Amino acid sequence: MSRTLGAFILVMGFSMGMPTNAGNPQSGDDKLRGTELPHGADLILLHGKIWTGEPVAARGETPAPARIVQAVAIANGRILAVGSDEEIRTCKGLNTVVVDLRGRLVVPGLADSHVHFIQGGFQLLEVDLKDAPSEEVFVRRIADKASTLPPGRWMRGGNWDEEAWPSEKLPDRWLIDPVTLHTPVFISRYDGHAGLANSLALKLAGVTKNTRDPAGGVIVRDPKSGEPTGILKDRAQDLVAKVIPRPTESEMEEALRTALKEAARVGLTSVHMH
Repeated sequence: MSRTLGAFILVMGFSMGMPTNAGNPQSGDDKLRGTELPHGADLILLHGKIWTGEPVAARGETPAPARIVQAVAIANGRILAVGSDEEIRTCKGLNTVVVDLRGRLVVPGLADSHVHFIQGGFQLLEVDLKDAPSEEVFVRRIADKASTLPPGRWMRGGNWDEEAWPSEKLPDRWLIDPVTLHTPVFISRYDGHAGLANSLALKLAGVTKNTRDPAGGVIVRDPKSGEPTGILKDRAQDLVAKVIPRPTESEMEEALRTALKEAARVGLTSVHMH
């Protein structure tokens, strides 16, 4: 197991506890119930809109709107207190980091109960052609992605829709070959019923004009030469898919780092992997 994979398990195994009443000042006109707030927070967030999730309705009760407060104090990965800016400033210690939220919303970290995390990381690394409005943009995005890949690394992804293009014409390998000379390409149409392979990918798969259509699939061919155009429909896609190598450990790590970065960006703090 790589160091990154091990660290991922530790990070995703951690969840932040949020005690509901311990050291919890009230906002507005409520009193502090005669208790002194804890001091020495690691982090204080001020001038925000902190969603507390409280009060929690008992079974059968109609839930009340969750209380929104200005500030929160955090220590050792746990909520110390929530309340007004003035109240939470009393939790400040010598080494406390104070952040001015400037009115931003703060909610508890989200947990995804079912996610294919590393697979999602690979998808983020793939070329995205879903909203390519024309053949020109289609080719340019493929060229840009190819420029980031080492020679021999397969390009996947796609999800193109040629019906959104002015030509409404299926792409072919000759369209993308000039920008993918050293990059085997096998990308999918948005509906999954067709894929496009460039000439290098067809060569690696041994697909030629003499290759027969497999059962349940079609190798689209040039009507004049009989050469495969690179479009493979339905089960014919397996002819190329089966020669794509399994990801290396370094590629898995790259996908994992990419997924972690995206999770942090959207506020995911824990996931259940499947």
